[in-house]
Amino acid sequence: MQQIQSVSAAGPLTVTLTSSDSAVGLFNTQAAGSQNPNTVQIAVNTASSPGTVIAGGIAFDAQSSGDTITVTASAPGFSIPANAGSATTQVTVTVDP
Repeated sequence: MQQIQSVSAAGPLTVTLTSSDSAVGLFNTQAAGSQNPNTVQIAVNTASSPGTVIAGGIAFDAQSSGDTITVTASAPGFSIPANAGSATTQVTVTVDP
């Protein structure tokens, strides 16, 4: 079961995304370009960042193909409940020729 909650009216939430291997993938934002780690803001009274980089969101920028990396998301003041498993996910990167 999953419950989505909006960010409180106290202010936006900054989320940091990190790739375990920058040679495989970076994160791209309009403000900072492609780098690792990179941050994105979730605005007040919303539950996610914008859906595109141009609108202020974040995107994965694959640098090489065929590797599996770990992607981690973190935000100040948030922790992972003990029964939630992990805040990381593994992805296998494929770059179109």
